[in-house]
Amino acid sequence: MRYSPSRFVVLLCLFSTGFLAYAFLTAGDYGLSWDEPTRWESGDLKLDYYERLIGSEDKWAVMRSAPNDVYPGFYDVPLALARRSLGVDEVLLSRIWCSVFAYFLLLAPVIMTRLLLKRGSSPLEGRGRQALEDFAPFVAGLVLLLMPELNGHLFMNPKDVPFAATYAWGVVALLRVLLDLPRLAWGKIALFGVLAGFAMATRPPGVALFGFFALFLGAWVVTREVRSGFSGLWKTLLGLAFKGAVALVIAWATLLPFWPRAQRSLLAPFTSSTDGLARLQNVAAAQPVLYGGEFFSANETPWTYSLWMFAIKQPEWILLLLGVGAFAAVFSWRKAWTYVAEGDRFAWGVLLVLGAAIVPWVFVIVSGASIHNGFRHMFYVLPFVAVAAALSLCWLISRSSFVERYRSLLLGFGGVLVAFNLYGLVSLYPYQYIYYNSLVGGVSGAYGSYETDYWFLGAERGFEIVEEDRGDRQVAVMMLGPRRVARYYLREGMELVSDLADATYYVGRPIPDLIQAGRVVGSVERRGVPLLVVVDLSGIGIQ
Repeated sequence: MRYSPSRFVVLLCLFSTGFLAYAFLTAGDYGLSWDEPTRWESGDLKLDYYERLIGSEDKWAVMRSAPNDVYPGFYDVPLALARRSLGVDEVLLSRIWCSVFAYFLLLAPVIMTRLLLKRGSSPLEGRGRQALEDFAPFVAGLVLLLMPELNGHLFMNPKDVPFAATYAWGVVALLRVLLDLPRLAWGKIALFGVLAGFAMATRPPGVALFGFFALFLGAWVVTREVRSGFSGLWKTLLGLAFKGAVALVIAWATLLPFWPRAQRSLLAPFTSSTDGLARLQNVAAAQPVLYGGEFFSANETPWTYSLWMFAIKQPEWILLLLGVGAFAAVFSWRKAWTYVAEGDRFAWGVLLVLGAAIVPWVFVIVSGASIHNGFRHMFYVLPFVAVAAALSLCWLISRSSFVERYRSLLLGFGGVLVAFNLYGLVSLYPYQYIYYNSLVGGVSGAYGSYETDYWFLGAERGFEIVEEDRGDRQVAVMMLGPRRVARYYLREGMELVSDLADATYYVGRPIPDLIQAGRVVGSVERRGVPLLVVVDLSGIGIQ
């Protein structure tokens, strides 16, 4: 019998090829981000530790003095190995490695939506069910890709994108376990342990995946036992706890090679995770945040910060789809609750996906966690938002009478909104992450009230402008931004200084007094919003 690939497999190949082409054509256009040199240093620190460990006779002594780095190294260590052994440009290697995580981040909602619709007692009906089950997963992937802030970070964010990807795949593995209940196949448990370990080896909050394991699988078991009269409750819960413990050991073993700090003692992986979270919060707390036209410290922003930043950084059509989903949930809550009480796999799978987004979000709000730089610290919830948007579209399409009646209007309206979304991506490129929607008047309306180029990606172009203008002069450059980034772009004959009185050029955010006093030789702008300016200060006598 001749093999015929399914439509989903064909679409998956097209999706993967399209991403590869997109990464190849665009990844090199992004400037060096604030965090990339930090991740390089972190990777080198960990490799130096392993060189000492391998060469030492007293390995326990070396392990007890392991680097006190709060970040695990699942991203850093492989990149450091490549940087040392391949002799290729560091930025290029960073782009390639980050692109790998970006691909799996975009693939995660595709797989989650596919699992829900194919293996989770999908509620879809009618002749178009098969087509919807094949196409809807890729709607989820495209929703994620078309989120401008995330799109602008895909190839140059070495912290938030890798963690979002590994966290999402931990949820994918947990979803496979949940949809397979009441069976708890060892293979699926082991896979969950490995993927949860990768999430923990990327950032300490990955340990939350085991909280979801206990919460959702435990709740499903209790719900099932309620229907059967609690006859085997404790036996089932003990079996679940045992397999969860095995998964935790596997995750612990997966984490250890990537985090020297966790090798100091037997309990170090757990104490390091909680310790690391506390230290990260302390570092982040002092970061300045421009929010609503006022400056706050990151630990003093209003509790609405993450909610409002999500709302104003998403394209309108995604917000509308989420609104449709919320309406569907309210409209059919009685039926949905019945499905949950009966242990329906689709209903529990949706609960898990939504819980993976909402529970951490609630924790951030209640705990007052220090979030800054737009929504980037919460990218890990976006894959689940994309799944929710795709399922909302499925629900809308399944209301066939409504869709048939207003098909032309819906297609036209949706097409216009998506077109505006694409225009925003193209017109802001390669600074897509500064996008704001019409709730605040777009990028121009947000300027002065919210952060724009907070990672100084314009620094690359800024130093190019200095190079073009200076001729043969030896010049001193002051950059208002991360000095590690500035050092990477310094050319021969340039010196980096920290005092305006010593500077020949200023490179950074527009400062009116400097612009009036000096000679503006170039700038970086998008949609009429100045992101960076280069000012010749020679001869103006700043004191």
